[in-house]
This record gives sequence, structure tokens and C-alpha cells, in this order.
Amino acid sequence: MAHASVEVRDTLSGKIWVVYKGRRIEMKEVEKPKRATPSKVLADKKDKPVKTHKPASDHTWRRGFKEHPYVAKEYQDPGVALSTYT
Repeated sequence: MAHASVEVRDTLSGKIWVVYKGRRIEMKEVEKPKRATPSKVLADKKDKPVKTHKPASDHTWRRGFKEHPYVAKEYQDPGVALSTYT
């Protein structure tokens, strides 16, 4: 019966009926339970500092611009223009 089409009827007496394939289905209304959050959990989340990711000291991003082998060759000779690498 999952994903089945039903008909919801509101009667003059204020009752709500659910009709499936011409038959009335018993139902009862329930309230959505309130989600309780323990104060201890909230306090722990506020106290922890947020860690940001730092690349390692020998990571490629930390190298200087001229330390890259492909780029450094172009800047050694001022007469050489930028070229594609193959």
C-alpha cells in the first residue's frame, strides 16, 4: 500500500476519513513528537574550536612560483615566450 492514492474526507461532524479502493480505513491522529536536545551536547559543540585544513609544509601549494620546474625554465631566459608543455 506504499505510495497508494487515497481519498481524505472531512465529514460534517468534524471527523476525518481515509478511503482506499472504496473502503474506509481506520486511522488515528498523532502529534509529532518534539525533539529534545540535551544541553550537554549543545555546550560541547560550542566549546570545540573549528579545525581548518592546512596543507603540509612540503605541499605543492606552499612552494614558491619559481620553484615549479616547468615555469622556472621560462623565466630563466628572458627571450623565451610562454609555451605549451608536451
